[in-house]
Amino acid sequence: MDSSCYFDFQAATPVPTDVVNAIYLSLKEDWGDTSSKSKYGVKAKETIDRGRKSVSKLLNCTPEDIVFTSCASEGNNTVFNSVLKYWNNYTKTTGVKGENPHFVISEIEHPSVIETVLKMENEKLITVSFLSVQQSGVVDVLSVEDHLNMYKNTVIVSVMLANNETGMINDVKSLATLIKRFNLNNRTNKKGCPILVHTDAAQAIGKMHVDVQSIGVDFLTISGKKMYGPSIGALYIKSPIKITPIYPLIYGAGQEAGLRSGAENVPMIAGLSLACDMAMQGIYRDLDHYDTLTKHFLHIMETKNPHKDVFEIQFNGEFTGGQKVTPNVVNFSLKLLDKMQIPMVDELLATDLAQKLSERGICIGKRSACYPGRPSPILSAMGVTRDCLKLTLRFSVGRETCIGDVERFVDAYWDMINDICFNTKQISYIGRIFGWNV
Repeated sequence: MDSSCYFDFQAATPVPTDVVNAIYLSLKEDWGDTSSKSKYGVKAKETIDRGRKSVSKLLNCTPEDIVFTSCASEGNNTVFNSVLKYWNNYTKTTGVKGENPHFVISEIEHPSVIETVLKMENEKLITVSFLSVQQSGVVDVLSVEDHLNMYKNTVIVSVMLANNETGMINDVKSLATLIKRFNLNNRTNKKGCPILVHTDAAQAIGKMHVDVQSIGVDFLTISGKKMYGPSIGALYIKSPIKITPIYPLIYGAGQEAGLRSGAENVPMIAGLSLACDMAMQGIYRDLDHYDTLTKHFLHIMETKNPHKDVFEIQFNGEFTGGQKVTPNVVNFSLKLLDKMQIPMVDELLATDLAQKLSERGICIGKRSACYPGRPSPILSAMGVTRDCLKLTLRFSVGRETCIGDVERFVDAYWDMINDICFNTKQISYIGRIFGWNV
C-alpha cells in the first residue's frame, strides 16, 4: 500500500501482508467442518481456538469470554438484544411488572448502538436517556448517577471507549466502578435488577492499552477493520451466562458455545488472530510512532500557515500528551479570523475539503461516516462553530505513515486553501465582470 497519501486510518486500516497470508493459508487448509471430528474439522477448530486465545490475551481475559461475530455492529446488537431478554426474564422470575427496561447510552455512540436502542424505544420495548458530552469532548460519565436515580429500571449503561471523530478517551473505568457500587448497594437493600456496562472499543484497540479486568465492563466489542485485521468482529462477555447474561442473536447449529450460530469464518478469524498478536507485540512502538507524527503535525500545521492574519487552525480535542486522547488522530478545523480578507470566502465555506484533497490524490476523513447529513454531536458539544464544522477534517495516521508524509499533507492542505481562497484567475474574471481594477 502507498501510505504517503492516506490519512484516514480511523475509517479503516490496511491489512498487512502477514495477515493476508494467514487468511490465504487458512482458506487453503482450514476448510473442514469445525463440528466434525475428522482431521480437517479438528484443524479448523484449532485455528478458531488459537484466534480466541489471541483476542483474549490482547484484552486480558479468558478465551471462554470471547465470541466471534461478523463485525462490531453485530456484537453491539447482540448485547442490547440480550439485555432486553435479560430484563424480561428478570421480571418473570421476580414478578415485577408494568415497567419497560431503561437503557442509558452516550449521545455520541456508533449507529449500531444508537439505532438499535432507538428502534427498541420506537417499538415501546424500552425507554432510553442519553449521557451528554462535556465541552472537553468526553462523555460526562459521572452524571450517570442522575440517570440511575431518575430511572430505577435502568438495566444497561453504554459508553464508547475512544471516540471515532476526535480520539477522545472516555473514563469507562470510573463509570464501571460507579455502577458496581450502585449494584452492591441495591443488592444489600434487595432492590432492582443488576445494571450491566458495555463499551464499544472499536476505535481503541491498538491505539491505547485495553485491559477488561482493569476497566471492569461486562461487555466490550472490537472490530478487526480498525486494527490492521480483516472485517470481522469479536465480543467480550465477562463469564458468559455464569455471571453476565447473554442470548444469541442468531440461532442455528450452536456454534460459539451456542451464543452465535452459523459456520465460523475461520480464515477471517485466523487473520484477526494474527492482527491481535501484532497489536499486542507492537503496542509501545506504535503508540510512540503515532505520538511523534501527530505532535509534528500539530506543530507544522500552525508554522506553515501562510496567512496567519486570516486563518487559524483550531484543534478539536486534548493534545497535551496526557491519556485523554488516542495518539493517532487529530480533528481540526480551519477558523476564519477575517472573512473580509478572503476574496472567495463563500466558495471556501461551500467546498468539501476532503473531496478537494481527494482530487489531489490525498485520502482523509471529512468527519465520521456515522452521522451523515447532520451535525457531529461531539463537535457541536465542544463548541465548534457552524463555519468551523464546515471546514473540519479528521487527520489520522498509521504504522506506515512517516514524517515526510505528514509534511507533504500539510503542504498540500495549505496549497489547496490558497487556491480556493485566493484563486487569482477566478478573482480576475469576477473583477472584469464588475469593472474592478484587478
